[in-house]
Amino acid sequence: ARRPRPRVSMSGKITLITPLNNKTVASMNIITHDVFISYSSSDKAIADAICHRLEENKVSCWIAPRDVVPGETYARQIVQAINQCSVVVLVFSKNANTSEHVGNEVNKAFNAKKPILPFMIEETEMSDEFDYYLGRKHWLIAYPDYKEKTENLVTMTLRLSGRENESQKNDARAEKQADSMGPNFTA
Repeated sequence: ARRPRPRVSMSGKITLITPLNNKTVASMNIITHDVFISYSSSDKAIADAICHRLEENKVSCWIAPRDVVPGETYARQIVQAINQCSVVVLVFSKNANTSEHVGNEVNKAFNAKKPILPFMIEETEMSDEFDYYLGRKHWLIAYPDYKEKTENLVTMTLRLSGRENESQKNDARAEKQADSMGPNFTA
């Protein structure tokens, strides 16, 4: 007897299909990563550093090209990753602001009703397209030094992905670090 074969939809739903009569045996939704990181390839070093910091705090990330499977279409994998994540982190810069691909990713996340967390790494005015999708969102301003704001990004990502308890532990850790640095430091 042949085993049921899995079929994964664009929304991340796995369906087991019987080989003889194509009937559904079982189906379930999966989320494979907490975060999808959207960024311009010109900002890859910063996006990789952000990914590393999130993953140090046990926030699983999907980031291209690291998580792209060879032999599969790039666009399809991006769509699936957005559909299967809990939160989209947008690394916003002048490069991202003019990137058609980043615009497509934000559009897809918006239509999939994913929380989009804009992380602005440099001062730049939003294009009309980004203003449409993100104009009413609260932004994390991360310039002039994005590294100083990554702890806030970790905390907000945990909250938006429904891991509130972990974000409270992260807040306590940041406060302890700030206390150890003296009275003029704020986390």
